[in-house]
Amino acid sequence: MARTGANARLDEFAYFGARALSQAGQAFFLVAILITSGSGSSLAFGLSSVMAATMAGPLVFGLLAGSLADRLGPGRAYALGAAGRLAAVSAGLLILGRPELAWVVALAYSSVSQLFSPAEMAMIPLVGRTQPARAHALLVVLQYAAQGVAVLALAPLLLLTAGTVALLVVAVAIYVPVVALAVFLGLRVRAREPEFRAPGRRAFSFRQATAFLIHDHRAAYAFGSLAFVDLVVKCVVVALPAYLVATAGPGRTGLIVALAPAALGALLGLLWAGTQLRLSEAERVMRTTLLGVIVSLFALAGLESGLGLAGIALDAADLTTQGAGFDIDLALALPVALLFGASLSVAPIAARAVLSATAPLGSQARVFASQSTLAEMLGVLPLLLAGLGTEVAGPRPTLGLVAVAGTALFLALEAASASRGALQPLAVNVESPVR
Repeated sequence: MARTGANARLDEFAYFGARALSQAGQAFFLVAILITSGSGSSLAFGLSSVMAATMAGPLVFGLLAGSLADRLGPGRAYALGAAGRLAAVSAGLLILGRPELAWVVALAYSSVSQLFSPAEMAMIPLVGRTQPARAHALLVVLQYAAQGVAVLALAPLLLLTAGTVALLVVAVAIYVPVVALAVFLGLRVRAREPEFRAPGRRAFSFRQATAFLIHDHRAAYAFGSLAFVDLVVKCVVVALPAYLVATAGPGRTGLIVALAPAALGALLGLLWAGTQLRLSEAERVMRTTLLGVIVSLFALAGLESGLGLAGIALDAADLTTQGAGFDIDLALALPVALLFGASLSVAPIAARAVLSATAPLGSQARVFASQSTLAEMLGVLPLLLAGLGTEVAGPRPTLGLVAVAGTALFLALEAASASRGALQPLAVNVESPVR
């Protein structure tokens, strides 16, 4: 049954409001837990134990929680996951002054998040059915905005005035309305939820999700794209400090000049996705931006004495950058960083929109849980190798190897798409759930 415009707007307001609040609350919680874990006798061990605990959640509970979300239905799982997060955040108040237990709370939060996060994605067909691409774009925008305000503005102020306990108190206070909004949404979608719920034992079987990935090349492409983008983000975080020092120098001005275009590209990408991206274009945009990420990595890896022909042309023209405040490598890196930021921000939005539009009824949560778990599993070894490669060979060869791996993935996905033939264009039937 179609909803009226007012009802749809109310659902969307509650859903996206909960998203903004949950991201802010999560930011306060994680900052507090990291500070607590680092206050023990070993800073490195405390921080690493918390990071390992956050990674263990999806690896251990991701698939099971996704199945539970499909069995309960998106609305119920969303509310239960929000309540679990509130309980985990509240438990953080109990370990203040006990840094050796910080990892336990981090593991608890990560574990219940495996129910909350896929249920949140599975809610898209219920609250943002007519424009899933824009809905995913808004989710990302709200994530960055809420986390940015919380971490950069409010968290330092709270730490200076009231200490770590204030961060946790604020996180608890934020998650109370998140739970209320989640319960409200669960009640709102109850009448429409049964057709999005997997019956009985089928909810704990991944046969349907596996068959979906095998037979729908668009979903397989989205899976591969999301896994690679997640890997790129992790590898870039590892290689970025050494890369910026090598390219921009150790000065603060050079770092700002190098990072600003990437941030601007990401901002422009999010703005475009939020206002212009249509579901019918999501598959094409997903493929184009994946290629954009790969090309950017090759370019960044090749910024050694100029970018190929560009460097040769500048040398032939006897141009110099002396006195300009930065070298030609940095000048050539600016448009590349702009492309990199834009592609990296839009690619996951388009891929998630494709998954929302193609995942079968009753499998939405399992599909997104599988994607998250797969990304974590595939990212562990490459992340370690990226750290080793950056230390031994330097950041540019490391980025080059990531680009080579991306090229192999891109060619494999394109070949698989071509061999399976064309499917119907992505579209949403407003009167019925996405199939």
